[in-house]
Amino acid sequence: MVYAWKKGSYISVDPQQSGEELQRIRDKYGRVETEIVINEARSEDSPIHEHFVWDNQEASHLYRKQQARHMINAVRVVSDEGNVSPVPVFVNVREESGNYYQNINVVVQTPDLWKQVLSEVQKKLMSYEDRLSALMSMEQDKQRVQGTKRVIKSLSQARQEVESLSA
Repeated sequence: MVYAWKKGSYISVDPQQSGEELQRIRDKYGRVETEIVINEARSEDSPIHEHFVWDNQEASHLYRKQQARHMINAVRVVSDEGNVSPVPVFVNVREESGNYYQNINVVVQTPDLWKQVLSEVQKKLMSYEDRLSALMSMEQDKQRVQGTKRVIKSLSQARQEVESLSA
């Protein structure tokens, strides 16, 4: 099997060696879990060793950044009636200068930010379409194939609607 990184991935280790190593781990343990992958990668001889940050001080800072992202993404507003909104307060904005989070009210009122967020939504919808298409290509059950086709069609229509909003 030939392996590659998905588009947009910034992983410095070889995708072929990494895919083979993850498959080796799956064959050895019957599944791939993050803890197992980390333990197997500890050896400097591991083909995926270099993907991980082994300096504990640097790794702890990176982990705190991940915790901050999780917290920012989880913040919601509570209405006067006590209902928690499903809408995040902050959304991720990707610009040439870098990524940051912006209050959703600012994004809605700023056309360029609104278009950028819609573009990200389109990419996510396409990613879901691709994931389901890949699963469907391996599926043998005709009923599940038909159901999956309907979901893919709905995702495609949603993506087209989002695209029309950003035009």
